[in-house]
Amino acid sequence: MFETVILAGGLGKRLREQVPDLPKPLAPVSSRPFISLLFDQLIRAHISKVTLAIGYMSEKVIDTFGYSYKGLAIDYVTEDELLGTGGAIVNALKGREYKQALILNGDSFCNISLDQFKKWHFDYQNTASMVLTYQEERARYGGVECDLSTNKITSFIEKKIGLSAGYINAGIYLFSKEFIEKFPLMVPLSLENQVLPYQLTSLYGWVTKSEFIDIGTADSYANASSYLKKFL
Repeated sequence: MFETVILAGGLGKRLREQVPDLPKPLAPVSSRPFISLLFDQLIRAHISKVTLAIGYMSEKVIDTFGYSYKGLAIDYVTEDELLGTGGAIVNALKGREYKQALILNGDSFCNISLDQFKKWHFDYQNTASMVLTYQEERARYGGVECDLSTNKITSFIEKKIGLSAGYINAGIYLFSKEFIEKFPLMVPLSLENQVLPYQLTSLYGWVTKSEFIDIGTADSYANASSYLKKFL
């Protein structure tokens, strides 16, 4: 049993000036909502259903896509309060029967094959896996250190000016139900800051140099359309 969740409930405060009347997942990139790029990526991986964890301007997301996109069934879980990325995962999966969950950040895109990532995760019987991609500039993202001989993640590096080239968190995860059930019972709960750094014994990185873009800031959003044309 397998569930897929896209985290799309953030307030998107840093994009308000550029996109004042839309939630971040609907920010237009090359004349289409950004999150539709993730939908297409799921479809290419033969995934037939996704749950969107939504909050801010949730009704606009539902009105835009309804309950299906190119045959991909869409379900919605709405946050009544800010839960954080970890809390949103727990809330989206509450009461569902599943053994593994594929989680994607709704404001970033990494041009990988989700099929290959899933196969690697299951072949190695990992409890928790995350995609890492190489970046020359890591100051805005922070870094992730990984033992490339074992794929074990060894540490997370905070965002800071001058951070050298290396791997970053690409915002794509595969977690077992057992791993998610270990999340701290707190709200809001940050997956990146309050869960992953404390679960290094269970955490493995799928390493890639695939293209990565996010729309988390005004500058990155401004660059997204030209950068993503090759994927459209």
